[in-house]
Amino acid sequence: MPRTPPPRTEAQQQEHERRRVLIDLDMDAARAWGLLGDDRAALISMHEARAIDPAMPRQVKQESIAWLKQEYPASTALKQRKPGPRYGRAKL
Repeated sequence: MPRTPPPRTEAQQQEHERRRVLIDLDMDAARAWGLLGDDRAALISMHEARAIDPAMPRQVKQESIAWLKQEYPASTALKQRKPGPRYGRAKL
């Protein structure tokens, strides 16, 4: 019998919705949440949020990192990103 997860708290639901808006790059929803600036500034902000969110799916993060490198290389999100774990033989 499949397990049913407990219902989300209000804060968890808001975070879930925020991530969905970012994943979909839904400009209308972002504007409804109060994202300000012209469309380019809003898009940059959304890609930066996607790039630094540790819970964002890897493919989504990689798409935003590539977009920022090409469209806005001065992004502070590119500088504050931490590289992922490196696998392989440990150096002694």
